Amino acid sequence: MRKTYLLLLLLLGCSKNPFAPQSEIGPIIFASNRDGKRQIYAMNEDGSNITRITRSDFNNYSPRWSRNGKHIIFNSRRSANIHYNAIVMAEANGSN
Repeated sequence: MRKTYLLLLLLLGCSKNPFAPQSEIGPIIFASNRDGKRQIYAMNEDGSNITRITRSDFNNYSPRWSRNGKHIIFNSRRSANIHYNAIVMAEANGSN
């Protein structure tokens, strides 16, 4: 798992622009703590159809679309220690 995160970090650093603008990909994605823990949500540009994407015990934040629009990449705080964060890549619907 750790090797996957390091590889992802390396690949993102080598890319000229690893993230696509949200407006070109799909719904707006954002982090909110409206249900307790900070989770990732999606919504239409007009603010309708708010959908929770992540369901975890961790605080998740700073979501970005992958360039192909198939994945969401975000930070996840995996412990109370503010220095321990993971970069996570999930399917756009929150699975995997």
